[in-house]
Amino acid sequence: MVQAIRHQPWHLWLQAVAFCALLLSGTTAFAATEARVVYVDGSVTRTDGRETPLDIGDAVPLDATVRVSPSSFIELSVPNGRIFLSEPGQYALAPLAARAGNPAIRAASGAVRGLVRSLGRDTAAPRTSVAAGVRGEESPGAAATRPVWETGDIAGDLVDEALAYREDGLYDLALDTLTDARDLGADEATVRFHEAGILFHSGDPRRALEVLSVEQPGQRHELWEAHLLLQAEISYELSMHSSVHAMLEPLLEDEGTLSDSARTSAMLLLALSYHAYGRPRKAAYYLDRLARDTSPADPELAELVTALRSAW
Repeated sequence: MVQAIRHQPWHLWLQAVAFCALLLSGTTAFAATEARVVYVDGSVTRTDGRETPLDIGDAVPLDATVRVSPSSFIELSVPNGRIFLSEPGQYALAPLAARAGNPAIRAASGAVRGLVRSLGRDTAAPRTSVAAGVRGEESPGAAATRPVWETGDIAGDLVDEALAYREDGLYDLALDTLTDARDLGADEATVRFHEAGILFHSGDPRRALEVLSVEQPGQRHELWEAHLLLQAEISYELSMHSSVHAMLEPLLEDEGTLSDSARTSAMLLLALSYHAYGRPRKAAYYLDRLARDTSPADPELAELVTALRSAW
């Protein structure tokens, strides 16, 4: 059924994350009982009978509750991952930390990320640099006396090069290369999509979401589905669950709107989001739909659904 995701090694995600979880289980008792503030913007407080403002570097017990004020944001490091909170409200850290370290949830989140990248045609491979010296395809000029450089081809090469830099962890260089691609006429929606992906990959989901929110590509654009799902995925990571539901649920009601691959990713993301949102029955509903729609030829996806049900 789902052509794009059959290439995703679901079972390898599960095995790898489970192995990492086993390794992480050996951390000290001190580290396992607290979170640490990595970044904070605006007003975020710890609530334990009184409001205690949180700042970068503060240690917060995992049994604590934090309050996020409007237009505020906090990033916390927990033993097996990171927690991002940007929606106003009160949050108990213990269940959030448990989700961050749950192998099945981490595998499902990784599977969504892999599928979004697949939909975005993210097949970057190492290539000769084009940033140092401009190159392109030659075609005869009007007088056929000198080459005319096709800047569109150069822009496409630069986009591919930026993605290769991202895979090497060279995020600043990747972003600079995308800027060069934009200057040479690369499609703006394509540049924004990959710019957001690089920012998200580098650990800056809030800025990534800002980039995606500037303008939505039209539904006929080749990256429309990938753009939409990346925006929903980042919103999920930022605990903006109502936004995830508002983006994806209307599209699932129209059978012809999303491709099979995108529908699968949307249902998996909605299941994860509703479970994190404290609505396990709605999460189970989307897992049931996903199981019904799963092709018998996709045993890895079926295994992932089974693992999530067991974890919940």
